[in-house]
Amino acid sequence: MENLKLLSYADLQQLGYGSQSTIFRRVRAGTFPAPLKMTGGQVAWRESAIADYLKKIAAPPKATDEVE
Repeated sequence: MENLKLLSYADLQQLGYGSQSTIFRRVRAGTFPAPLKMTGGQVAWRESAIADYLKKIAAPPKATDEVE
């Protein structure tokens, strides 16, 4: 079984992802992973989802087949 580590808004802020409103704005725009909804209105992110996000944004852009 995979070891599931969850990250809170505070964890993401410490890692430099911006304020709570910035993070949520990016989630709504589809440019940041969506959180898991926890009990009591809390949200958290899977550490693996954030790692995948970092790999995605660090990857070089894909070449297009456009011909001019």
